[in-house]
Amino acid sequence: MKKLSGLFTDYEGRCGNCHKIFGEGDLYCRYCGTKAGEGRYEPYDDIMQCVYGPPPTERLHTCNECGYSWKSWAMIDNERYCPKCGGAVTAAETGDPLFKEETGGTDMSVKVYIDGQEGTTGLKILERFEGRNDIEIIKISEELRKDPAERARLINSADYVFLCLPDDASREAVSFIDKDNDHVRIIDASTAHRTNPDWAYGFPELSPAHRAKIESSNRVAVPGCYASGFNSIVYPLVANGIIPADYPVFAYATSGYSGAGKKAIAVYEGDDKPFEFNSPRQYALSQAHKHLPEMQKISGLTYKPMFNPMVCDYFSGMVVSVPIQTRTLPKAYTPAEIHEMYAKHYAGAKLVEVMPLMSADEQKSFFLASNTLSGQNKLQVFVFGSDEQILLCARLDNLGKGASGAAVQCLNIMMGIDETTGLV
Repeated sequence: MKKLSGLFTDYEGRCGNCHKIFGEGDLYCRYCGTKAGEGRYEPYDDIMQCVYGPPPTERLHTCNECGYSWKSWAMIDNERYCPKCGGAVTAAETGDPLFKEETGGTDMSVKVYIDGQEGTTGLKILERFEGRNDIEIIKISEELRKDPAERARLINSADYVFLCLPDDASREAVSFIDKDNDHVRIIDASTAHRTNPDWAYGFPELSPAHRAKIESSNRVAVPGCYASGFNSIVYPLVANGIIPADYPVFAYATSGYSGAGKKAIAVYEGDDKPFEFNSPRQYALSQAHKHLPEMQKISGLTYKPMFNPMVCDYFSGMVVSVPIQTRTLPKAYTPAEIHEMYAKHYAGAKLVEVMPLMSADEQKSFFLASNTLSGQNKLQVFVFGSDEQILLCARLDNLGKGASGAAVQCLNIMMGIDETTGLV
């Protein structure tokens, strides 16, 4: 470039060290890492470089520190530093042409932002996106992770937004959506909107109506893990008239400690784990567990069920169980009849499986483990017991079909693609 004068000044937003032009919103130079506003500035004449040869391709840059990523022209000088945090960058050639041929179609990848991407659910969602080329992840830089303005900007620039946040933060995130923004579609993994009739409830297997609402809605609430197991059992019972809506339902459940959050995970996996943490621990003893409102509303019960959850010393997976005394039912049912009902209700479901009915002798030697589906995305329904007492169980991974797997399944349905993409 041709130097115009010997004056040192901030000129046209250039780097004070290497004189490259800063991009809009850049805090650090992408080429030499100099912070904006630092260094000695010299005015330069812009020149245009004509390049002959094959069409230019894209280069993907990813910050090793904050995870921010961007694409640029692979034929320009290599960008070595993150414009958001100044961290070192890894670059890889994508092979994708910079200028795409117009064929009447558009780039099919959708922009996805995960608000709360550092939490357990957010990280598990990211895992399920590995290898997908139809998703472009928008990442927030670490220092702006809690900045409302930056969060609002990313939410409004995305096609789909996952909220992996506490309830109040999820409500705040929804309030960031511009009034004239009718394209962004929210998938909320918190408890905040699960009983809101304006939001779709993200359990498509419950009924065709649930699936249709997920397909068309811009607001989807991902079910709670316990609620997923409970509603998979109780919703069909109420919907098919096997139990009345005012039936006194009791449920108990065992779950891995990953559902208790980062602090609890650290205690369970730490060197100073309390002795009591080696055994199952019952909690929510006041009958005020946060999943109870959706368990009641979505299942169709008139009254909230009694619920006895237990957190146990293993990482992930759960079993939710509902016992039924057949003498209390309006009509007596056998385990075979209940099993047939579930088989019909979930016929064709890809991620809900009704397990084979066992004989009395087979049940005697069978143990139902809670961690069998750890790391998977499906849910299994079991029918045990006798003509007098029937035990109904749902087994799932609290981080899979009970959280991130369900969230990605909803995204796939909303995108109009195979709901199991990235999940099987």
